[in-house]
Order: sequence, then C-alpha cells, then structure tokens
Amino acid sequence: MIRRFTGTSTNKVDAKGRVSVPAPYRRVLETLDPEWSEGKQPSVYLFWGDPRAKHLTAYSASAMLEIWKQIDLLPRGSEDRRRLNTLYYKMTYHTTVDDSGRLTLPKELRDRVEITDSAAFNAAGDTFEIMRPEADAPAQNDLDAWLLAQPDTFDPASLLPPLPPASE
Repeated sequence: MIRRFTGTSTNKVDAKGRVSVPAPYRRVLETLDPEWSEGKQPSVYLFWGDPRAKHLTAYSASAMLEIWKQIDLLPRGSEDRRRLNTLYYKMTYHTTVDDSGRLTLPKELRDRVEITDSAAFNAAGDTFEIMRPEADAPAQNDLDAWLLAQPDTFDPASLLPPLPPASE
C-alpha cells in the first residue's frame, strides 16, 4: 500500500483547467481517502493560502483530516485557531479526480500560481505541489548548488535521524 507521493511530472492543462494527475499520485490519493472504493473518485484538497508560494499544495483526504483534527485541538477563540481555520478551510479547495484521471483547476487558482497551458506535479512525501513548470527552477538550482558544495563522499541519507525502536 503506497502512502507517499514520489517523482515529478508535467502535464497539459486544457482550456477548462483540466489536467491529468500522474497515475502513481492517483493510487496514493485512493489509498489515503477513507471514503474511496472501486468506482468512486478520490478526493484532493488544494491549498493556496500562503501568498509567498508559487504553487498549490495538494493534500489527500487523510492528510486534510489530520490537519483539521489538529486545528480542533486548539482552544476555541484563540488567534491561532482562527488563522488556521481561515487558511485550511477558506483557502482550501476540495475537488476529486474524475474517471479519466483528471482534476479541474479553477481559473482563480490557475491565475494565482500562473498556470497556463501546462502544470508540473512535484512530490513532497505526504503532499504534492502543482505549479507552472518554470516555477520550480529556483528551488532546484538551490538544491543543486547545495549538493555540489558537499564533499564527494557526502550521502544525503546521512542527514536522516534514526528511527525510534520498533515496539513489540
């Protein structure tokens, strides 16, 4: 059972804003949607709340439910809860992947991240980003520069913390 998004893909966006979701991403969305079953359409939640971001962050149904539960833990009336409610309810668009494997990006969301005729899908583990293909270049350039500055023997996996012991 796959529970993480991996890889990258660029797909055409039609005049109605429909774009094909990469097949591996669709399988993850199905796996992480508690209401999905064969013949149903998996949910996707598109978050656009951060004005600095040049992408939409796509959450699975499970990931969005987890965020909502975390918000519910905050005290009612608190400033943090109010802000997070605005971000993760008001500034999140719910859609589904259709029978053809596409989702529709509303014009206002496409305009916000400057998507026109194609969209890049970039995996981020438990989420993925949807952006104009050129928007990822600065981040990729920064990563490339950082990797090139490391010693030849550098292994990125060396930065990972150890896993906690398995419980019996």
